[in-house]
Amino acid sequence: MFDIDYFKKINDTYGHLSGDKILMEIVSLAIEFLPNRLTIGRYGGEEFCIIMPGIEENESFKICEAFRKKVAETEFHTFSGETINLSISIGLTTFYGNKLITIDELIQKVDTALYKAKQTGRNRVILETFIVK
Repeated sequence: MFDIDYFKKINDTYGHLSGDKILMEIVSLAIEFLPNRLTIGRYGGEEFCIIMPGIEENESFKICEAFRKKVAETEFHTFSGETINLSISIGLTTFYGNKLITIDELIQKVDTALYKAKQTGRNRVILETFIVK
């Protein structure tokens, strides 16, 4: 799960049309940048989920870190054409084990990781491994 850092400030400074434009640009960047087998969806507000089935923990972390860097290097544009830079915080979890878990348990774990990314300075990837026995 990733979240655009200080997105409220973008909406407050440049307006909601610019915020919407930036959301569309970041999704386009994600679709273009991320491997084809991944799925991205909007979770709410400026939060997005990326589903990476069958990808190992280390590879998932590398993908998230590379995407975080790509966002930081990219120039985004407001509705009036101004250029801005932004960053994202990413919470990552992986699931291992034989026991079934609910989507709510998975979301809670990834949300904890995202919260830690925000609380430890933003613009970072935090991994919370989900091990169920």
